[in-house]
Amino acid sequence: MKVVFRKPDLDTCLTALILGVGAGDQLRLAPDGAAPAELAAPAVLCIEAGGSGQVERGNYDHHAPGLDLPPACVQAWGRTGRDPALDRLVRYVALVDEARPGAAVAFPSLSNVFSGMLLVTDGQREQFLDGIALLREVGARGYDPFAPLPEVAAWGPYIAAKHANRHRVEAALA
Repeated sequence: MKVVFRKPDLDTCLTALILGVGAGDQLRLAPDGAAPAELAAPAVLCIEAGGSGQVERGNYDHHAPGLDLPPACVQAWGRTGRDPALDRLVRYVALVDEARPGAAVAFPSLSNVFSGMLLVTDGQREQFLDGIALLREVGARGYDPFAPLPEVAAWGPYIAAKHANRHRVEAALA
């Protein structure tokens, strides 16, 4: 399947996980959004790449001015049958994506680990796939995204990178 995405972030990667996107798919990074032909083709998944609210066409986005749409992961979750195993993960990512209260979690939160992955992983295609894998593992292990994540060995470099980045930012602000 062809998948067009603007950038890897929590919402985009969770949407991709819900929709079954993987490394075998044809992935196209589109920083300026999907082409009109891609948005019009139901066989092309466009994630956070335009076509807001047009989920029947495979367009999962919520950034159109004047439209009050939920994050892409909520759109995909509702469209695919609302897998109960993903319920808390979808709710957490929606809160983070909309910068609403309730997503603040002590370090290392899912948001912290994901951000650390972005700092460590080169290339947005690889970040997209690693983000999907991270969220798949969080779901498969039943980790609560509203609680600090355990320090899984594979995530050690992500947590360390995020921790170091936080200290650099704090030092710069001091």
